[in-house]
Amino acid sequence: MEKESVLIKSHSFNVCAVLIKHHKDGKITKKRFHGKNALTKSGEIYYAKIGARQMPPSDFVDQTNGRLVLRNMLAGIEEDDNFADLTGHLTAKTTDYKPVSMGYPKTDDNDPDNVDDSENPRGGPNIITYLYEWPKDDLVANSIQGGGIVFKSADPPANSDPILNHFDIIPIINKTAEDELRIFINHSINRVDPLLQQ
Repeated sequence: MEKESVLIKSHSFNVCAVLIKHHKDGKITKKRFHGKNALTKSGEIYYAKIGARQMPPSDFVDQTNGRLVLRNMLAGIEEDDNFADLTGHLTAKTTDYKPVSMGYPKTDDNDPDNVDDSENPRGGPNIITYLYEWPKDDLVANSIQGGGIVFKSADPPANSDPILNHFDIIPIINKTAEDELRIFINHSINRVDPLLQQ
C-alpha cells in the first residue's frame, strides 16, 4: 500500500493585493498587484503542529500578536528568515501592521479580489487564504515591495520574532491616505510523490 505525505506549498503569484483608489470626483478604481510567497522554517513548524493537533510555538493568526508587516526595501527571501529580514519594515505606527481580518484564515475563499494575474480565482478547498486590510487613513507609504506575517513579542516587533512567510510583490505599491489596501495570502496543500511503500 502506498502512503502519501502532505506538503504545504507556495506557488508563484499566490499573493494577491488590491489598491482601491477613491478619486475626488467620487470614482473608485482598483489596481491589482501580485507576489511570490515562501514559507519560512517557522511557518513549516506552524503547519506541522496544527496538522498534528498540537499548539504551535507561534500563533500567527492570534488577534493580539499576529500581524502582517509590509516592507519598502528589497530583501532576499530565505527559509530561516525572521522579522529582521523584513528590511525597510513599515512599523512606525501600530496601525501600519495589521492582524488577519475577521473570518480568516479559511479555505474556499471566494472574494472577487482574490484573483491571480490572469483573473483566475485563487481560493479553493485545498488553499488556506489569509486576508489583511488597511482602510484609507492607515499606512501611508511609498514603494511597498513585500512583507511577512509576524508573531510579535512587542510593538514594534523584535528582530528575532518569527515570521510565517516572506513575499515579494510587483509592481511596487504606493498607498496614500485616500487609498484602501487589501492583501490576500494563499497557501496551497498539495500531495507529493509517495515516500513509503509497503
